[in-house]
Amino acid sequence: HSEAGLKEHPLRYHVFKAALIIIVILAVFVALVQVYSATLTPTKTLTTYTPPPPTTTIYSSTAFETAPDFTLPVFGSNKTLRLSDMIGRPVLLEFFSPYCPHCLNMMPTIEELYERYGDRMEFILITFTEDKIQEIIREYGLKATILIDSEADVFKSYNVRGVPSYFILDRGHRIVVVLAGEMPGEELEEYLVKALG
Repeated sequence: HSEAGLKEHPLRYHVFKAALIIIVILAVFVALVQVYSATLTPTKTLTTYTPPPPTTTIYSSTAFETAPDFTLPVFGSNKTLRLSDMIGRPVLLEFFSPYCPHCLNMMPTIEELYERYGDRMEFILITFTEDKIQEIIREYGLKATILIDSEADVFKSYNVRGVPSYFILDRGHRIVVVLAGEMPGEELEEYLVKALG
């Protein structure tokens, strides 16, 4: 049919014009999508974060060495805490970051162990910032003591290589074991029981 012929049938003419417009719009849209997706294709492979293995004994050579002493401010108070003042009581030291998902995943486990053993040993959580701490305490109902190591001096003296890291100390504050990463509560509990002796 010629255009003149189509004009004699107004409905056919308008349908024909609308179909042409839709085809042009679709062609432009497809071309734009191809150009845009080409710009999104990464030129190199992005590396993704690999979480630490479930349990890692960081360095067995430190087993039974005495934990370095320190004094740090207690979060939410004007007090400080000195590790050596607690000689005679076993200690679970956890080094953590409020931005670490693995640390946050372990918080319910730490609270559960605190409920079970907190009357017989000290639970001390050490971080380098006050950011989000109040929110974490509220969310997980933490009762353990949280210390702020703002200069990361204690992190360095314990040679912490990643978070969460756990140092379990016996009554004389010798290091029973050093663990890192997420792990079953039963595994952490096993070492707490050894420290309680």
